[in-house]
Amino acid sequence: MKRVVLAAGLTLACGAAGTAERIGQAIPLSGIPNEVSSRLELGLSIAATEARQRGAHITVTLADSGCSKEAAQLAGETLKQADVQIVIGPLCALAAATIAEIVKPVPVIALDTRNPLLARQRDIGDLALFELGADADAEARAIVEKVLPRFKGAPFALLDDGGIYGRGLSDAIRLTAEEAGLSPAEVATFRPGQDSQKPLLRRLARSGIKAIVVLAPAEDISRLASDLAELDLGWQIAAGEAGRLLPLADGTENVPDGVMAVFPTNPSEAATEALTDRIVGQDARVEDLIVAAHALMSVAVAYDPSRLLETQSFPTLLGNVTFGTDGRATPLAFALYTWRNGAFHEAIQ
Repeated sequence: MKRVVLAAGLTLACGAAGTAERIGQAIPLSGIPNEVSSRLELGLSIAATEARQRGAHITVTLADSGCSKEAAQLAGETLKQADVQIVIGPLCALAAATIAEIVKPVPVIALDTRNPLLARQRDIGDLALFELGADADAEARAIVEKVLPRFKGAPFALLDDGGIYGRGLSDAIRLTAEEAGLSPAEVATFRPGQDSQKPLLRRLARSGIKAIVVLAPAEDISRLASDLAELDLGWQIAAGEAGRLLPLADGTENVPDGVMAVFPTNPSEAATEALTDRIVGQDARVEDLIVAAHALMSVAVAYDPSRLLETQSFPTLLGNVTFGTDGRATPLAFALYTWRNGAFHEAIQ
């Protein structure tokens, strides 16, 4: 993808009384995959360009927030010197909190970190720290509320790959499921990246398991689903948000229909159509990160620095965005998807 970089101090002809004119764009240009930062920059720059065309006046100062305290400190000092009125873009909770401490009381809006650190730092440090995205337990709740009832009481196992994501999500699901009276019959860690997981599945079968939730990368989900089909066990299989990458994994031609996954709802057709023309020639397709970044810049452009951010409502492609008392706005909720004909389709609830 072509990188869309806004130069520091780029002045966009926008502005109206009661709206921010100096916006800090603190995004991780280092420490994360290039395709992530490129999509983030693309959504932000499109929204800024549209604001210019509407006739406002904004100055966007770009700073590399990275995903480390050191990078965030440098970014925070840069934005403080630029006297910005709002900061948007950090993807890491540590970076967002570090910048918020430096530019305080200027509001800082992170994008979908799903890290409880943000809420703690907001309270402990009395920071104007906000987030556009789901909370830390949203994925676990979605699996418990949308997937487990579909097992219809069948004994199920939680399988994780031993990584930080898988193990943490397994623990969160187990605790949430127990509160709902849906405790797993078994919780196990498997070795990822294997050519076959049939020994594991046979062992689970002897234990009476009839369904599994796989908390691992898409390649492992694909392998387990394919092995289940070959063993003709007839189990239900589900995954968390990592499952959304299943269409890009190897061996999906053997993945049977019916595999479930939960991840944030796709942006509406109206939202994606509104951006389609804008990204022609950018070697990109409209996806949720681009739309979310567009919404984030829309919030910044409409923000009135004379009022508390949490008392305002912001029109975006995702609808009107408002921030709750916890500093969070969640325009895209988790939904259940099922695998059919090589792709995920939103399930009918």
